[in-house]
Amino acid sequence: MSYYTEETAKMQWCPLARVLNGGAAYNRWYDGSTTEKTRCVGSDCMAWRWRVPYEAEDGYCGAFGRPWQ
Repeated sequence: MSYYTEETAKMQWCPLARVLNGGAAYNRWYDGSTTEKTRCVGSDCMAWRWRVPYEAEDGYCGAFGRPWQ
């Protein structure tokens, strides 16, 4: 895990995202239409943490702890 700008983070896969398909929930469903639904949403997520609070430059997913420094 590392620090990302919010734009870069939004290109990463989120292990907590879920997509409904045929009555079942998946987080890795690659049919061409749902891949963007399983990506990080950056600061719109409750787990998103900024590296330096109140200075929105880069951050990380706080769901799994802080990145090593």
